[in-house]
Amino acid sequence: MSGYRDNAAAARAAAAAFAEQWESVRGGEDFTEWMEDALISAQSAVLDLGARAHLSPGVTGTTLLAAGSRDDRLWWISVGDTSLFLMRDELFELLNILHIQEMAGGAPGSYLGAPEIREVDRSPSPLRLRHGDLVLMASDGLTMAMTIDELGGLLRGQSDIGARDLVGRALAMDRPAQDNLTVIIVRVSDE
Repeated sequence: MSGYRDNAAAARAAAAAFAEQWESVRGGEDFTEWMEDALISAQSAVLDLGARAHLSPGVTGTTLLAAGSRDDRLWWISVGDTSLFLMRDELFELLNILHIQEMAGGAPGSYLGAPEIREVDRSPSPLRLRHGDLVLMASDGLTMAMTIDELGGLLRGQSDIGARDLVGRALAMDRPAQDNLTVIIVRVSDE
């Protein structure tokens, strides 16, 4: 997160703590409880990182979006302003709720590392995926560079477009205050 101290270290700590919880979900029926536990672990890891650096809670932080799939079902959990999109047929839609403070210049309204996580978005139930669906996870570095309509148009127009292509397009805009870019694309097939 721009403007926060040790934000890259916070992101790495959160991701590692979240991933460490993976073993507990293997063989389980759904990801809901696992994602809640993993989110708590990620929050603790970021707070611990800040404490070791003698920083007050909220001085370092990171957003988090995690999605998990088993069989043909998708679960997610998110804190902050990272977007989860689904393209099905020609419809391109945002699945998660973004936590943005409009009065703070679009800064995340909720993030890991804050003294308290104010807002968490969760999949209300697993989303059943279908052959041909495209799932896009994108940090605000992409969604601030392109509108949802532009992203949807690119993805509809080029069935083989990849994450690197989207990052390249955002960087080619040469925005003076380009935010960090993370993009993951998953295409669902019957294989």
